[in-house]
Amino acid sequence: MDKYCCRICRSEKHSLILDYGQVALAGRLFSSPEEQKTEPTYPLSLVFCEDCKHVQIREIVDPSLLFSNYAWETGVGTTIMAYCRDFVAEVANRTGLADDGFVVEIASNDGTLLNEFKNSGRKARGVDPARRIAETATSRGIPTHPTFFGLEIARRILAEEGQADLIVGRNVLAHVADLHGVVSGIRTLLKGGGTAIIEAPHLLPMYD
Repeated sequence: MDKYCCRICRSEKHSLILDYGQVALAGRLFSSPEEQKTEPTYPLSLVFCEDCKHVQIREIVDPSLLFSNYAWETGVGTTIMAYCRDFVAEVANRTGLADDGFVVEIASNDGTLLNEFKNSGRKARGVDPARRIAETATSRGIPTHPTFFGLEIARRILAEEGQADLIVGRNVLAHVADLHGVVSGIRTLLKGGGTAIIEAPHLLPMYD
């Protein structure tokens, strides 16, 4: 394990909240009980940054192990579909998003949310590292870059499509080690006066 460094403030001062020991990665489905015996495990501990007070997982696992073969697809439930429709209507109303506005989603998965923006007349682009899912989204008419979002892909989209009116990241920052890279990408790609919407879990209401 690399030496701990806070994702936000880079401090090395932290205190341990919970040590989960060695844990298998989430999202894997086994075809037999024997597979479970050889499944790799990784240390997992929850810590508290003493300087900026951010709660985070101390260890960093290669993100390609976590997400390149990701299995979950957003558009599998009617509740999620309804949420996406309501989300688009609410965001358009609150932000004054132009009818032909350009929307980029970080970790866009199968393009379910972006498809709702597309259906309302907006131009949509996705970024998601799960190659199979990204290719499926692209084949369904939602162009999706099969990579992790950061400054490099932000610059590429900027060169190809111009600045985005809206950038959305739903439940993604909690899974990112390089938070500064993601934020730099958003800053680069977002149009002046544009909107970035970030959904993230917050510890206090979760605790309550």
